[in-house]
Amino acid sequence: MRNAEIDGGKVKVASNGTTVTLSGSVSSYSEKDHAGIVAWNASGVNSVLDEIAVT
Repeated sequence: MRNAEIDGGKVKVASNGTTVTLSGSVSSYSEKDHAGIVAWNASGVNSVLDEIAVT
């Protein structure tokens, strides 16, 4: 999902059924939180594993 508040080039998204895994890095906890919210709002997602690092 596109979002201008997150540098998508540094966030990787993988899905396995209804589970989404986020990885990569962002520059702030706000960006990390926002990426999780965006993932949860995607249709059909029942679980989000947030492995994003804040650097």
